[in-house]
Amino acid sequence: WHDIIISYIGPPAYALMLYVLGFWIASTLCLAGLLLLLGERRPLMIVSITAGTLIAVYLMFEFSFGIRMPGGLLFNA
Repeated sequence: WHDIIISYIGPPAYALMLYVLGFWIASTLCLAGLLLLLGERRPLMIVSITAGTLIAVYLMFEFSFGIRMPGGLLFNA
C-alpha cells in the first residue's frame, strides 16, 4: 500500500509544489524525497543524484536550448 499511496499522492504534490515554488526548488525537494522514500540513506548519494539530475536539466534546457524552467508563484509575486 505504501507504494500505491506514494504513486497517487506524489505527482499531484509535485505539481502543486511546481506551481507554488517553481521548478528548481520543487524538483530538488521531490528528487531528494523520492530517493529517501526509495530507501537511499547515504546523504552524499542523495545530494549527488539530485544535483547531477538538475545540472543535466539545466545544461540541456536552459543552456543548450535557451528554454527557462518555470518559476513559481512565490517568486513571481
